[in-house]
Amino acid sequence: MTISGQVTPCSRKLTLGYTAVLQSNRSIGSCSDCGSEDIELDNGGYLKFGANKSFGAVNLGAYAIQYVSGNGIENGLGVSIGTTF
Repeated sequence: MTISGQVTPCSRKLTLGYTAVLQSNRSIGSCSDCGSEDIELDNGGYLKFGANKSFGAVNLGAYAIQYVSGNGIENGLGVSIGTTF
């Protein structure tokens, strides 16, 4: 792609990562007579593949994530917006 005579590259990335949950619970905010409970989530590894495209100082991207262990979310899709300075 060309913007103002400059070629803007598209980058791709594969990430192997690990997520750790230290503490989690759920409750109803602003409720004085309501209970709360802990949520049990295991730690686990994941694979994440994404692509980013630069448009001047703005970077747009999309990614797919697949958890390979633990009882977290099994897979997902996401978008990212960033800037270069």
